[in-house]
Amino acid sequence: MNWDLSEEQQAIRDAAAQVLGGERATWDELAKADLLGLCLPETDGGSGHGIFELGLILEEQGKAGVHLPILPTVLTAIAIATFGSDEQKQKWLPGVIAGDTVLTAVLDDQLQYAPYAEQADAFLLLHDGPGQLVSASAANVTALQTTSGESQGLVTKSADGEALQVDAAWLTERWMAGLCMLQAGLCDKALRLTAEYTTGREQFGKPVATFQAVAQRAADAYIDTEGVRLSAYQAAWRLSEGLPAANEVAVAKFWAADGGTRVMRAAQHLHGGIGMDTDYPLHTFTTWTKQIELTLGSATPSLVRLGKAIADEPI
Repeated sequence: MNWDLSEEQQAIRDAAAQVLGGERATWDELAKADLLGLCLPETDGGSGHGIFELGLILEEQGKAGVHLPILPTVLTAIAIATFGSDEQKQKWLPGVIAGDTVLTAVLDDQLQYAPYAEQADAFLLLHDGPGQLVSASAANVTALQTTSGESQGLVTKSADGEALQVDAAWLTERWMAGLCMLQAGLCDKALRLTAEYTTGREQFGKPVATFQAVAQRAADAYIDTEGVRLSAYQAAWRLSEGLPAANEVAVAKFWAADGGTRVMRAAQHLHGGIGMDTDYPLHTFTTWTKQIELTLGSATPSLVRLGKAIADEPI
């Protein structure tokens, strides 16, 4: 399987890395780099790219460890572009492209929470009957404390919004694939931090990275990181191409939850005590990885669902 990026995809990744990895990783800077409208249709003022290119941006966000509402805003905007009326597109999409509008969605039919709810200008609600697009003025938000420190809120509507008949499974698959791409970036950065630390840390006059046990643990973490990345790429690519991707998303969710957890355990182990310091960068990647694992549903349920799906396929 060849996952070499095209020149255009590499340019997108480079632009995302420059903005998100720089000193000014702000929402306005993302808009100025045309990264917020990148995956919206050209007819709506975007650049016409797909979920895979959005995934490349999310991967770089993971590497930078920067909390910004890229996934909820862009995916909700894509849902409006796909299922919304011309009036809804004209009302919401220009603001997203310009960086003036933050969108988010409530996907779960049990928990009415949404990422970046306090910052959102509108909410896509899929948990309460037909989909509705509710403006911030017609919703009540209660802030929630999260594992990673990411802004989230409990959302209840105070008035009905605009009907938006979004296919919930369609949006959820893309949301989960996006989280897996974000997880790939988090694992990549944690592994790089670990390599840097173990190379500079000395015991018995030698860098600890030269010790066999350390090298083997790091090698295992590298394999897991590649598993997270490649399975996420496969899922995002199939979604971009309009191909069935339920099984591929399930595989990516499993790797992101199971492999991501192993990567962070290895990183913490090889860092020793400093890995537990909340002021040290690794803390950000560890807590965010754990939150994504729990959001995806953890590894075992994903594996059970995948096994059932495979068993149910006709021979």
